[in-house]
Amino acid sequence: MKGIKATLLFCIVLFAFFSTLIFFQSQESVTTFLQLTSPSHRISRQLLEAYEKGEAEVKSDAKAKLIQITLKNLQYDQWLEYQEYTDLNVFRGRVLPGSGSQLLIALNLSKDQAVIAVYDYLNDGYVYNTAIKDLAPIEDLQLLSYGDVGFDYIVIVQVMDERLGAFLYEKFMDIYLYSAEGIKRVWHKTLYLQETYKEIWINPNANDAIWNRVEEETLVDFVKGNPLRINTITTQKKLVAQFKTMPEDTQFAVSKTTTSKNSYYWNDQYNTFIMAELSKAVFLTKAALLEDMTHSREALYGIENKSYRIITHKGEILYLPQSSFKGLIENLLEE
Repeated sequence: MKGIKATLLFCIVLFAFFSTLIFFQSQESVTTFLQLTSPSHRISRQLLEAYEKGEAEVKSDAKAKLIQITLKNLQYDQWLEYQEYTDLNVFRGRVLPGSGSQLLIALNLSKDQAVIAVYDYLNDGYVYNTAIKDLAPIEDLQLLSYGDVGFDYIVIVQVMDERLGAFLYEKFMDIYLYSAEGIKRVWHKTLYLQETYKEIWINPNANDAIWNRVEEETLVDFVKGNPLRINTITTQKKLVAQFKTMPEDTQFAVSKTTTSKNSYYWNDQYNTFIMAELSKAVFLTKAALLEDMTHSREALYGIENKSYRIITHKGEILYLPQSSFKGLIENLLEE
């Protein structure tokens, strides 16, 4: 009997040894272990209070530590030497499953890159959980809790400034929301765009002195309700100037202006904001209208796109010709 117990104990110890060995052979597992146990990977409640309520010197020191901890949790070690140039902002909201809210640390790393780290509250501190990566520099962030979705919508306004060399500036809004697949982007809209280019860059036979400028501006209004609704008004302009060198802003003249109004609402089935649902009577299968491509900015470049962008119940993105569906879809939008 003692021999059986000894053999069983040996097997348990051996299993535990190899399980631990396998666990620590995974870089992801090692990182998780450090985040849960190492003070250098956790954000303490005291550190957060020092950043939010401390005097200037205390706040500055706490900010540096928050940036350092977050970069280590993200495994962004290459950014540690630039942390003094990193912009940091702190937010709280219910963006993940669980009984409480999460801490969001937003870092603007450079002129074209940003990231948001999401922390859970655990044992009087915050432990890294996940991140929203591949963002442009963040200008604003809001957490909206409308409807029955169960989690806050993460509304992120970002800026891409390529005016030096590329003559492009864009401010846009992305909305992220938690689902079974994690925190995913569920909506995108340009808020302001300005792009300047010479006509000869797209038409080799054009006059070398003609400059074009495309501008697009969208006003966004969130309408509380169940579901959450988003109303937009978009104004698009094409401006033209004729100069050998880059014209001044005042030297451009408006040659074309269009305005469009759209309304979107949240739909759980498609996990995004849609304009209308399409029944089998309208389309071959259940689907939803995402956008009328007639109003896309490509029209300002002389590229017409007379189609509707839709999403099927399987998540497939399709483009339907307006010539075949315009009447049916316009009736849906008027309902």
